[in-house]
Amino acid sequence: MRWHLITDADRLAALPGAPIALLLALLPPCDPGASAISVRYRIYEQGHYGSRAVCGSPDSPSEHLDRLTIVAEGKIGPCRLNFKVKIVTMPKNKLQKYERVQHLPNVTFSVFDKSPPPSSYPWYEERYESMEKVLELGCGKGEHSLAFAASNPHQFYVGIDCKSHRLCVGAEKAIADGLENVHFLRARIERIREFFVKYSIQEIWLTFPDPHPKKRAIKCRLSASPFLDAYANLLMPGGTVHLKTDSDLLYHYTCESVDRWGGRVVAASDNIHGNDSGSFSARGVVSAYEVAARSQGASIKYIAFTLN
Repeated sequence: MRWHLITDADRLAALPGAPIALLLALLPPCDPGASAISVRYRIYEQGHYGSRAVCGSPDSPSEHLDRLTIVAEGKIGPCRLNFKVKIVTMPKNKLQKYERVQHLPNVTFSVFDKSPPPSSYPWYEERYESMEKVLELGCGKGEHSLAFAASNPHQFYVGIDCKSHRLCVGAEKAIADGLENVHFLRARIERIREFFVKYSIQEIWLTFPDPHPKKRAIKCRLSASPFLDAYANLLMPGGTVHLKTDSDLLYHYTCESVDRWGGRVVAASDNIHGNDSGSFSARGVVSAYEVAARSQGASIKYIAFTLN
């Protein structure tokens, strides 16, 4: 895997309405073994940073050009862009998932500079109006969302992750199983308020999120104060946040973070599979990650808490 810095791209993109597709002329020659091209660039506009990425096959440059143009569409005014081009050898099945997920009817993709009203998203359609909404953040392949949706047909589940190939697995399984009460959203969790109406969510599940052990990354933990603010904004009165983790650090941090924020822990266990763990719904679904963690001797922790 190699990174190639495109120094001329900054000057090219600094012009209003610059033809982003011309970046292709700056791409280095592809290795014969490379199976994909990934172009990632960071955008600074109106005081905010964002990132975008496109993938394409080196033997289909026209398709790659179309995607790059689509991603750049809607950029208004001068921006400062930083480009990086990555030539990678990507497993063929992973590349195929990137292709397939684009066409799945139960997957929605967020767009960096476009924010339609939250009520316009599929989970607020009239046919789902009476159903309680449940979110799974960092859902991966959506194992919990799929299991919950199959067991609770009167609730609507939205699995959220930033990895398209993982969402593809969950979305295709939902279609194969005939589950119409589950949908997937490709988005950064930091933007969650953009996609859901205030006080409309019954439950939020955090299933094995990254514990971010380094001090400089504490703000990235999904139970840090900024995220708790977002959850409180979305949850209905009495709504619950559930955390499953194999990290002692994240488990204890979350208990302390919720207390500092002013929330209330309503259930907690440092080993949900232990004899004295009580009855927790978190035990009902066991993901592949959880199986692997337990096989290495890790105990699975669980916390449920409210914020309003």
